[in-house]
Amino acid sequence: MLTTAAHMVWLLLTVLYTFLAMGSCAAPPVAHVYAVRIEPPPPEPEHERQLSILSARGEDSQRMLQVARLFMLEHPDVLVSVHTVERESDYGPALRSRLLDGNRVDLFHIFGHRDMLELAEHLDDLSDLYWANEAIADTLEPVSVGERFFGIPFSVEGVGLIVNTRIFEAAEIPLAETDDSFDALEDAWRELRALITLGNVLNTEFPELESVTSLPGQDDEFLSRQLASIALGGEFASSAAAAQAAFISFTDAPGMGLYVSLLARYTTHGGSWAALAGISRTRQLEDGLATERVAVIQQSTEVYPRLIAANPDLEGNFALMPIPLPGAEQGFVYTHAPAYWVVNAAADEDTKALAREFLTWLYRSQTGAAFLAEEFGALSPFRDTAAPTGNALHTQLLAHIAQGRALPRRHREFPHGWASNSFAPALREYFTDPELGWEEVNQRVVYDWIALQPR
Repeated sequence: MLTTAAHMVWLLLTVLYTFLAMGSCAAPPVAHVYAVRIEPPPPEPEHERQLSILSARGEDSQRMLQVARLFMLEHPDVLVSVHTVERESDYGPALRSRLLDGNRVDLFHIFGHRDMLELAEHLDDLSDLYWANEAIADTLEPVSVGERFFGIPFSVEGVGLIVNTRIFEAAEIPLAETDDSFDALEDAWRELRALITLGNVLNTEFPELESVTSLPGQDDEFLSRQLASIALGGEFASSAAAAQAAFISFTDAPGMGLYVSLLARYTTHGGSWAALAGISRTRQLEDGLATERVAVIQQSTEVYPRLIAANPDLEGNFALMPIPLPGAEQGFVYTHAPAYWVVNAAADEDTKALAREFLTWLYRSQTGAAFLAEEFGALSPFRDTAAPTGNALHTQLLAHIAQGRALPRRHREFPHGWASNSFAPALREYFTDPELGWEEVNQRVVYDWIALQPR
């Protein structure tokens, strides 16, 4: 059967053909232009469900858009819009402005217990997500109140000593005891420095090797988030205790001072600490560990792809080792969730259900878990459905966590400005001012904690 439109076109052509055939012996006919009406395609159906995401993952803005598109391909009735705030420092004000102005935001990020307390009225209880209880130990604790929790950890990262094992093996320096003994760690570093300085076969195999480690004193993340978390690693029993602490005792201060001194003394600038304040993260990573100018650094597991991109030949040669502080029974890696997914409590029930559906898809489905691991490079906190990230340090981090060799990083709970405006500047001054003693640094940061903590 011909459609109506097709039938009309057929009829028109038939009439035209007949006319031309009958007049073929007569004078040429006058040319006519016939307009054929084409009906427009039916309008696309409106999306039945919509989800608005405000993301703090500035470095992953394109991947957030890609994962939204992937979710929509599998859910054709859903429209997901993603808005990303590029800088984390701008995210809090942007989020609060949207929430107060009534602009739509259904799924967004917070960063820990302090955020949870400040935004409590906007956070939906997610305890009905049964699978979330399977998260890696301590990752849910910052966003929990009793048996209830209000956030889903985006991923897990850890800070420890990233060691080029090839260099230590060539130097025939064992590392087996260095993760539990500060003295054993310093002995190993001292022996390696002697070999670098004296010159032997090690210099032939690693001609660029110039020092044991590198300390990026210019990098605020290294000083204010990593070293501050290590300094107060044993200070608080919980994130709530850290967020509400009116003061700190800083009982690990002496051991922390020795560890900071170790990092400084075994750098290229060990004889002139003032230069440490000008060392960037790039110099520590691409110009240091990746080029084998140094043998070990303190850093986060998230830098592994950056190291391998700079020097693919080093793949498989890095080990993540715990940090032993003087006086501690064992060394630890320091873990945290860089962000938490939360659902807007003011959203309607259907939208809340859709937000939960998105989170469940991202962490529980094969497609979502693979994208999280392979594209984001994120170590999922949910091990039963996680996909391999290809990051060798992640595998080692999980082993340390399973062995009970991990402490949570609580820098998110410190008073606003304390880590960046007190702890980090005090360390830089400690490096650059020979007259400033470690005890004075301790007193200053303890006093600033009291001054900055809201009353």
